[in-house]
Amino acid sequence: MAFASPGFLMLAWSACFIFAGLLAREVSRSPALAVWRPIRRERARLARVIDALWMWDETLAAGLVPGTAHWQRLRGLPEPWGELIEAGLQELRSSGAALLPTIKRFRDLALDEDATLIEAQARTGQALAQAFFCAGLVPIFGAALYALLPGLGERPGIWAGVCALALVAALAGARWMIALAERARWGGLAVADRPAVLAAFSAGEAFLAWIRSGSPADLAWVRAWDGLHRRVPRLARAWGASVWENEAEAERISRAPAFGVLARSGENLKRAVQASLMEGRPCSDRIEAALAGTRKDFRAQVDRELASLATRSLRPLMGCVAPALFLELLTALALSWETMS
Repeated sequence: MAFASPGFLMLAWSACFIFAGLLAREVSRSPALAVWRPIRRERARLARVIDALWMWDETLAAGLVPGTAHWQRLRGLPEPWGELIEAGLQELRSSGAALLPTIKRFRDLALDEDATLIEAQARTGQALAQAFFCAGLVPIFGAALYALLPGLGERPGIWAGVCALALVAALAGARWMIALAERARWGGLAVADRPAVLAAFSAGEAFLAWIRSGSPADLAWVRAWDGLHRRVPRLARAWGASVWENEAEAERISRAPAFGVLARSGENLKRAVQASLMEGRPCSDRIEAALAGTRKDFRAQVDRELASLATRSLRPLMGCVAPALFLELLTALALSWETMS
């Protein structure tokens, strides 16, 4: 038969692997693969942020006034760091607030993010190894069945189609696992909500700086809330436009626990102000403690998501990869039985 000729078989298998390569290329372009390459790239971006903030810290600590080169370096930082830091420092300078404490806390935030990336890179290794294994297991299993079972060479078109379908399912499972790893690295936040992390800390830092510069708490809150509303309106609605609002909207606005941590941070800041005013004490220390607590809570949420990643990776394995392997096995046995009978 013409379909059983070696030339046709070679052409069919070549077409199958070319199709697999095209699918792998399309999958590699997906944002879901942000956990492969970008961890190293994001660490390089954070290194630029940390170096620029160190330069500002040393300049201000030496009693010097930052020049044009310092501001240009801030504008050149990767987004959203450059925009948030530069806009925040400009607002603080125009209101006469101190810049050095805010710069140090931004630097600590960048260092915490870098440490989180290192830990995430180590703890997502299992999910990435599973994704690579699943993407390569199906074609290897198909080639092994083709070499071991008789009769598959007589139906090369059917076998190549089954292998291609199984490969699509395996690549879908690999992409699913990589998407789970990327989401876990952000504590379960959706892609649209990830700018809220830095925006929340930036608004909190601006609020603290204006309080320390002598602004009333309600006016400082409105100014910080306006900046947050321009960047992340959804989070601003959770915080509330007034420092005297006690209603927490985090549970109604977000389904993700990580976004709830950011939404509740606004209420923690308002409670710090209200408690300090009732006690007749300055509220800056309470606000600083609330910001530190938010960083710890968000870091704990990321740790919980990374710890459960191995269990969640079983769903793509059972939902995509296992059916693909069973499809190849059952088809191979059916074709071989038909040939033998």
